Amino acid sequence: MPTVEKFPRSQKFLIGDRIQTTALDILDALVEATFTRNRAGHLARANLGLEKLRMFMRLAHTLRP
Repeated sequence: MPTVEKFPRSQKFLIGDRIQTTALDILDALVEATFTRNRAGHLARANLGLEKLRMFMRLAHTLRP
C-alpha cells in the first residue's frame, strides 16, 4: 500500500486504486477460505485475484516514468 502512494498522480487514482482493491479482495478470499469448510471457491477467487494483481503490477511497471 505505501508503494502505491509513490505512484505519479495520473496512475495513483486509476491503477493504484485497482491494485489496492484487488489486494484487499485477495486477502478477503484467503480469510474466508481459512474459516470455512468449502475452501475451493474462495481459493479460486483468490487465485484469479492474484492473476489480476500481477497484470496491474506489470502495467504499473511499464507505465512508470
